[in-house]
Amino acid sequence: MTEPVRPPADEPQPLRRSRILVVDDTEDIRYFLATLLQDRYEVIAAASGEACLQAAVADKRPEIILLDVVMPGMDGYEVMRQLARDARTADIPVIFLTALSSVEEEQRGLDLGATDYITKPISPPILLARVRLHLERSANAKRLKSLSEQLSRYLAPQVYQSLFDGSRRAEIQTQRKRLTVFFSDIKNFTMSTAQWQPDEVTFLLN
Repeated sequence: MTEPVRPPADEPQPLRRSRILVVDDTEDIRYFLATLLQDRYEVIAAASGEACLQAAVADKRPEIILLDVVMPGMDGYEVMRQLARDARTADIPVIFLTALSSVEEEQRGLDLGATDYITKPISPPILLARVRLHLERSANAKRLKSLSEQLSRYLAPQVYQSLFDGSRRAEIQTQRKRLTVFFSDIKNFTMSTAQWQPDEVTFLLN
C-alpha cells in the first residue's frame, strides 16, 4: 500500500509537481520524510520493497525514489536490482537512505544503479539539495532525449549520427540542407534543379 501526501508551495513550476516515492518500513521515518518534502513536492509512501515496485509502475509513477536498504522481506538492494532491470522504471532516479555507512555498502548501492547514497541520520538541507539536483538532472535528460528524437525525424540518419560525433562533415551537410530549404521557394526552383547533384545546387545558391 502507498500513502499519498499533499503538494507544494514555493518550488519552480516543473519541480513543484514532481512526485516522490518514500520507501521505509519504519512509520516514523516515512512521516519525517513526508513532512520534510510535502511543501515542495507531491509525496507518496510505501512500507515495503514489494509496495515500492508496485508504486513505481502505477499510472502516476514517481519522478524519484527515496529507498531504505534494510527492510523485512525484499531489501532495498533487491528493489534497486529489479527497478534497474525493468524498462518502465530503469530511468527513475533512486537515492538510498540508510544507516549502512561503510564504503563497501555505498559502493554496492551505486554499482546496482542508485543515483545517490545518503546515510542516516538524515540532514534535511542535504537531502533537499540532493533531491532537487537529481530531479533537475532527470528532467534535463528527458528534455534532451525528446529533442534528440525530434531531430532524428528531420535529418538523414548519417547526418544525425555525425552531429553527435561532432564531425566537421556534419556541420557542412547541415548548412547545405538549410540553404536548400531556405531558397526552395525561388520561382521554378524545384523544376529547374530536380536532376542536379547537391553540390551543383549549393554552388548555384552561393
